[in-house]
Amino acid sequence: ANPEPEQEDSVPVRISVAANAKPGRYPVRLITNRGSSNAVMLHIVDLHVAMEPAGSHETPDAAVFVEKLPVIYNGRIARRGESDYYAFDAQAGQTVTFEVISGLPSIGAAGGNAVGFDPSISVYEPSGSWFDPKRINRIAFNDEPLWVLGQITDAYLVHKFDKGGRRLVRIEAFSGQGGTD
Repeated sequence: ANPEPEQEDSVPVRISVAANAKPGRYPVRLITNRGSSNAVMLHIVDLHVAMEPAGSHETPDAAVFVEKLPVIYNGRIARRGESDYYAFDAQAGQTVTFEVISGLPSIGAAGGNAVGFDPSISVYEPSGSWFDPKRINRIAFNDEPLWVLGQITDAYLVHKFDKGGRRLVRIEAFSGQGGTD
């Protein structure tokens, strides 16, 4: 006998947040007569959230230019191996905090798997060379503060810039994951 195919359930959810809600991460679960879901983190922020512009941002030349800090971008690494670049002008002595929030735990082996997402952050400065005038050098990197099986693997980096000028930030999956989520 063929087993019945599992039926996928879809439940529309609308969440309203009070205007005076404190910024932070709040776990949300869906509870039904069939049980409760895993917790999904709802992130309340006090800054405007910009959507990543359409198109590819996989090269320094195609980087999304960030005019003013602080800023929050909602973007997606939509396919395996994809990365996104963002460019901004740093001031000498400026300290900037970078954080990539995926909301998906890496539930497999170190570095994640197709079900989870393990983002990393790299910060670059243009250096140029006689061989490659567009050469960039990585000056800071973070994969995650601590990898623990089944926990969130969000990347977090605080960097103080010794000198001012154009800088690039590259967001990618540590082990190349990507997808619609």
